[in-house]
Amino acid sequence: MPEYTVNINLEKPTQNENFRRHVLNENMDKIDNKFGIGAAEGHRHDGTPGQGKKISYYDLADKPDMATPAAHKSTHAIGGSDLITPADIGAVAQTEVVAVPQANKILKLDSSGRLPASISGDADTVDGIQGNMLLQKHATANTDSYFDTSGTMPTGTARLNYSGYFYATKVYGAVYNDYAEFRQSRGEIKPGKVVVECGNGYVAEAKKRCVKGGMIVSDTFGFAIGEQEIEGEYSLPVAVAGRVLAYTDGCEFKIGDAVCAGKDGTVSRMKWWERVLFPDRILGVVSEMPGYCTWGTNQTLVENRIWIKVF
Repeated sequence: MPEYTVNINLEKPTQNENFRRHVLNENMDKIDNKFGIGAAEGHRHDGTPGQGKKISYYDLADKPDMATPAAHKSTHAIGGSDLITPADIGAVAQTEVVAVPQANKILKLDSSGRLPASISGDADTVDGIQGNMLLQKHATANTDSYFDTSGTMPTGTARLNYSGYFYATKVYGAVYNDYAEFRQSRGEIKPGKVVVECGNGYVAEAKKRCVKGGMIVSDTFGFAIGEQEIEGEYSLPVAVAGRVLAYTDGCEFKIGDAVCAGKDGTVSRMKWWERVLFPDRILGVVSEMPGYCTWGTNQTLVENRIWIKVF
C-alpha cells in the first residue's frame, strides 16, 4: 500500500513499486492547487493557506532601528535650521490676517466670535446670516437691489421677500400714491376701471351707475395686501386709500367733486341729492385733472384718467 504526506496528501510510492505517471500528475496537481499563485496575485504572506507564513515588520532582517524622534520644533521655527513657512503647508501667512479691516486681507473675529467693533456701522453686532440671502450696502444712492443710507427715495423694482413679522420705528412708503388690496376676479379688468362686489369674494366691472361697493383698480399703488397669485384667476389691486387714476364717463369735473361708480367701469360726478341720499356710494373726490401723458418713474400711462382721492 502507498503512503501519503501529512499536509497535502501526496502519494509516496513504495520502494518495490514501478513508476506510475498518473500518480506523478496527481501529485503535481495537488501542489499546484495548494500553492499555485496567478501572475496578477503575487505572494502575500498573510498567513492564509497557500500564501505563506504571515510576516510582520519585526520579522524583517534588514529593518531600520525604531526610535522616538527628539524634540526639534525649534529647527522649523523662524531662525531655525529647517524653517517651515505657512506656504510650505498651504497656510495663510500671519501678515495676511488682520484685526482691522484692510483690502485683500483676512479679517480676524474677536474673542466673542464676532466681527470686530472697528468695522463701521453695526457689523460688530451681527450674529450671522442664514439661507439664500444677500444684503449689501451700496455707496451710490438708489442702486437696484442694494441698501444705501442716502435720503433719496428708492425707485428700483428688485424683490425682497421676508417670511415673518416685521417691526420698525417708522416705515416710509414707496413713491407711488395709494394703498391697495388684491381682490380676485374671474376676468382681466383694466387699471382705472371701477369694480364692485359680486359675491363669494370676487369682484367684477361695474356696469350701472351709483352702485354699492365700488372700488377702483390701481396701477399706481405703493403698498398692497392680500393674495396676489391664484392659478386660473386674476388678482386685481384695488385702491383702499390714497390717490388712484380712474377713467371717467365724460362728465366735466372740478377738484373736490364727489364721484361714484359710472357706467362700464368709469367714475361719474355725483349730484348733490345723491351725496345726501347715498353717502355710502361715494368712491372719493377729484384730486387732480392731469395734463401730462405719463406719471412716475415707470412712466405709467395716464390715458385721460383723473386722480381720485379714495375714501
